[in-house]
Order: sequence, then C-alpha cells, then structure tokens
Amino acid sequence: MKKLFKVALFFTAVNLQFFIGNLSAQCLPMIKIDGNNIIADENNVAGIKLPSWLKTGQTLEKGQYVFSISVIEFTINGTTLDYSQNISVTTIQTVPASKVWKIESIHKDPAMAIPVANTFTSSGTFTPTCTGTYRVQVWAGGGGGGAGNSCDGYYGGGGGAGGYAEGNFFLTGGTAYTVTVGAAGATGGGNSSNVSGGAGGTSSVGTIGISATGGAGGSYSNWCGGGPSGAGGAGGVGSGGQVNLTGGQGATGGAGGSAPNSGGGGGACSVAGAVPGGGGGGGCYNGTAGAGGTIIISNSGTGSGSGGSGSRDKLQAANVINAAITTSCGYTVPSGRVFRLDGVSSGSIATLYMGTSCGSSNRGAIYVNNATYSGGSSTVSQGWPYPQWFVGGTIFYYSSGTAYINGMEFTID
Repeated sequence: MKKLFKVALFFTAVNLQFFIGNLSAQCLPMIKIDGNNIIADENNVAGIKLPSWLKTGQTLEKGQYVFSISVIEFTINGTTLDYSQNISVTTIQTVPASKVWKIESIHKDPAMAIPVANTFTSSGTFTPTCTGTYRVQVWAGGGGGGAGNSCDGYYGGGGGAGGYAEGNFFLTGGTAYTVTVGAAGATGGGNSSNVSGGAGGTSSVGTIGISATGGAGGSYSNWCGGGPSGAGGAGGVGSGGQVNLTGGQGATGGAGGSAPNSGGGGGACSVAGAVPGGGGGGGCYNGTAGAGGTIIISNSGTGSGSGGSGSRDKLQAANVINAAITTSCGYTVPSGRVFRLDGVSSGSIATLYMGTSCGSSNRGAIYVNNATYSGGSSTVSQGWPYPQWFVGGTIFYYSSGTAYINGMEFTID
C-alpha cells in the first residue's frame, strides 16, 4: 500500500473547536461531532470548514437535513498516514483506534430548500421538523358587532379588530408548541335584544412570548329609545413580536374595525368582518360576529445543496465518466474505486438520487439545473457545489427523463 503523504500528528493534541453562532437561518443542516451540533454549510460564518479532521475516539453522526457524510479513513503509522478506506457515515460512528478521519463532504437534503407555511385557524400544536428560526404571524379574533334597532335608525357599534404580532423565533425541532387561536367575538343579537357584541379571543404561540388580544365588542343601540348609536369596540393589541400592531377601532353605529395586514372590518348593517381578525359590523337590526383569528408559522427555506471540498489526496486516475442516468439507473461506482462527480445536466428540472440500490437515496440527492421552487411569497434557488465524492457501490438514478453526469473514477491505491 502506497504512503499518500506524511504529516506530523499534531492534530491529535488539538482540541477541535466548533461553534453554532447566530442561528439566523431556517432549517439548518447539521452534523454532530462528539454529540455537539455543527452547522453543515461552509457558506455559513458559523459553519464547518472542510476538510475537517477527527482523531481516535471521536464520534460522528448526521443531523437534521443531512443524508450522509463522506469520510476518508487513514491508519496512523508513526508519523505517516496510510489510506485505509472511504466511509459514508449515515449512523453514529466512532473513529477506531490507530485511525484518523478526514471529513471530505456533507450531502445535504434538498427538501430543506422548499418553503413551508403552517396555517392555523383553530387551536392545536406545532412541532417543527427541524431546529431553526421561524417566522410567526399572529392575528387575534375580531370583536362582534352590537345589536341595532328597527324603529329609529340608530345602529349598533362595530366590533374592534383583533391585534397582530409578527416576529422571528428560534424553535427546537421535535418540540411541540401550543398554538392558541382566538375565537370570533359573538354577535350582539337581533333587534330589540339590547346586547353588545362579544370580545374576540386572544391568540398566542407556546412559551415564546408572542400574542395578540382580541378586539372588543361593539355596544348595542337602545331598542326604539331614540338613540344613540352603539359605540365601536376598541382594537386588540399585539405584543412579543418584532412587529406589534393594534387592530382597528369599530365605528360608532357602523362598520367593524379592520385587522392589520389582512382582515377587513364588516360594513354597517350587519356585514361580517373578514378573516383573519376583522371586527363584525354593527347591526341595523342584527349584529354580526367578528372573524376568527389565524396563526401562520413558516420557514423561508434555506437549502443550498451540499458543502464539499473535493479530495486533497493522491488517488490513481482510472476512467472518465460521461453517463446517461435514467429512472432505471445508469451508473454504478465500481468496487475498489471512488467517483468524483464534477457536474450534472438535464433538459428538465428534477432530482438525481444516489443510493446503495436502484431507487434508494441514502447517499444523497441533487436538484438538477438549479431548480427553483416557489412557496407562498418565497422563491428559493437550489444549487449543488461540485465536486462531490462517492464510494464504490453507489448507484445513480434520475426521478424522471434522463440526466447526464460527468466525472472521474479513481483507483484506490
């Protein structure tokens, strides 16, 4: 076995330092070294820089939004490192005695790039699939309109709109957060009832501190009492976000208040408020209920393909690969070789998968042609840095049509 290079083993005494820093991006890809989460993205200021070395006894495992970790193992022979094998780490593993590992590349899950918005119109729980920063928008319930009368032309007051709050919050993947959605304020009832509208309910999310109070109900107009019209209800108040807004005031003897950033108020003469959080209109005869609240929790999508460094080690070039890959598979890395993938092209936008069998994706997936995905108001472009390295036995297949790969096979010497 050839000696690839010599290096003083100073790194065995080095305490490898990694830090998370400001986790401002959503759904961060992670790996774990010795149980500690490390951002698996070289473009992040707090992310891992490749290549990265591990010494005997350290542990390595993939975290959220990572398919696998490509590692080259070396045997320590005095002050020389001898190539041992390529390893694709998919479960927690420990660096064996008399070995060191070089982390070459990290194959990330492209699904992390797709924006997802979770909308709640009733109370429940939200359990994020990944740790990261999420945008949280909270509308409280609108107040109900007060009852009017049919004999003297004085109308019930409009309900106040629910408050609104918005902010970015760090949420922990797998943790259930209680989502409380404020109910609509009840109607003030029909003519002659002399009943004010009910207040809208408060909306909030778990223990993160964001909430909004419901709008107050509009007051009623006296039944054939010669007025006055009912007073409009006050708007609810948002709190705990980076943006906190007060709902619109209901009109005296008229329309309900409008909720910030969305719901409109109900018009005079019993027109219902618009979802989310609009106040109900005051009654010419019957008052109307306000609109219920809404909570939206979303990630913006941040995937950027795979971080990778390319090999810095001497391997024997064996074969240039230009292969067509179809849904029935098209290229398998031969045993005893490693494959450096230098590029992928296709006439369409789809996904190239790599696995240990045709149909498997346990060794990674690539969005071809920098696919663009749109979700809500967000558009995310998904790229894939090259080169990428794959061990013997890896099989490539394409999700639809035909993709073309090119790269180089190397013999393990």
